[in-house]
Amino acid sequence: MAGSRLIELLTKKKSGALSLPELKELKDLLARNPEDEFLASLVDDVFRQRLEYENMYSASKIEESLQRLHKKLEQQEGAGEKRSRVFRLNKMAAIAACLLLLAGLGLYMLYATGSQSLKQNVVATKKGSKSYILLPDGTQVWLNADSRVAYKDDFGKVNREITLTGEAYFNVVKDKSRPFIIHTETIDVKVLGTVFNVRAYKNDRSTETTLIRGSVEVSMRKDPDRKFLLKPFEKFSVSNSEEVRDKEEAGSESTALYTVNKIKPVADSSGSMETEWVKNRLVFEKERLDAIAMEISRWFDVEILITDEHLKSMEYSGAVGNASLEQVLESLKLTGALNYKINNKTVTITP
Repeated sequence: MAGSRLIELLTKKKSGALSLPELKELKDLLARNPEDEFLASLVDDVFRQRLEYENMYSASKIEESLQRLHKKLEQQEGAGEKRSRVFRLNKMAAIAACLLLLAGLGLYMLYATGSQSLKQNVVATKKGSKSYILLPDGTQVWLNADSRVAYKDDFGKVNREITLTGEAYFNVVKDKSRPFIIHTETIDVKVLGTVFNVRAYKNDRSTETTLIRGSVEVSMRKDPDRKFLLKPFEKFSVSNSEEVRDKEEAGSESTALYTVNKIKPVADSSGSMETEWVKNRLVFEKERLDAIAMEISRWFDVEILITDEHLKSMEYSGAVGNASLEQVLESLKLTGALNYKINNKTVTITP
């Protein structure tokens, strides 16, 4: 069981989908079992021999790869005097796991958009999980719950463009010849090298870009000529409401399509309230309860039902770090007139 878990962690590391807790788990496993470094080298071999999607299921290719694995395993066994039964089991697990890797690299790494087109590398998090990604150019990405990042195989060679759904915190490596561009459904964000956060959940009321260090240029997807240059600790916010967009396009001044506001740095932190999620802190200030409920739903993978319409629009402020679902709900209960009930994966909030 430990062998298969090791293979899983190594695979996720090679594909850039390893979370910070999983990285610690992997280091602990390798520290406890130095012999497992050999299994790690097998996984490296598989990824170095990564096949084109259309040839991935070729029997001759798989057989060829298996022969290489067998040869390497035999060399490893011959190097020592005697191998324990544990290592023989690890050998079998390695072959089986590498077979699965050859048959299903797409699980964590990529899928083909067409036989002639470039592959898409996709890293996605489910509700209740976060992930850390190291992109090919060295850019660091922290991916929040229920989020997805996609980039093509030529990333860092021709350009540095990714597509984001959900929320991510970026520390971008500088490269003046290849600007880093993030595409969301509503906006594009262009940077040269900087630290910032982008929040682009489809169900949220707005899409936001928060700049911590450096500079970024934000442009509207439907109006690329409309650009906004942000300074450190500024937040750009644009409405996700089609109704608001239609009014703005018609020249109405009754509702703001976008805003640019200064944000406050968090005490004893290099970031802001908008980026505290990277440290596993849930922070909200004068937020509507229905918006907070969506965030809690993503963090803990639960469904939240608010029974009272007035309660949905009530605003709450608070901050909790490394907290359980119950602790978060209790903090809300203390700051406002609400009650809650947890039934399996459903939370019901009542007045």
